[in-house]
Amino acid sequence: MLQVNIQIDGETAEKLLYIQQQTERDRAEILKIAVAEYYKKLEATEFVGRIGENAGQKQANPNLDAWSDFIGSIEAAPDLVGNHKAYLREKLDKKYDNR
Repeated sequence: MLQVNIQIDGETAEKLLYIQQQTERDRAEILKIAVAEYYKKLEATEFVGRIGENAGQKQANPNLDAWSDFIGSIEAAPDLVGNHKAYLREKLDKKYDNR
């Protein structure tokens, strides 16, 4: 096990304290989770970058391999994530108003 001693600025310390209060987890556990999430994000970014380089080859991450054909294959409104309910409502209204 690696022991880590760090110094953090006041703003980061406040954020860490807030996370502790909200999650009721200790600092070590919060830092483990943060590192794991950061690692996952970097791993996903590297995977996306490798798609073009390894076209036609088996992907390095088997969990993402099944989805690799879908990346970049869908066109949608840029604000779809935030407004998906409005878009769905609009489509359903159009579909059922004509009956």
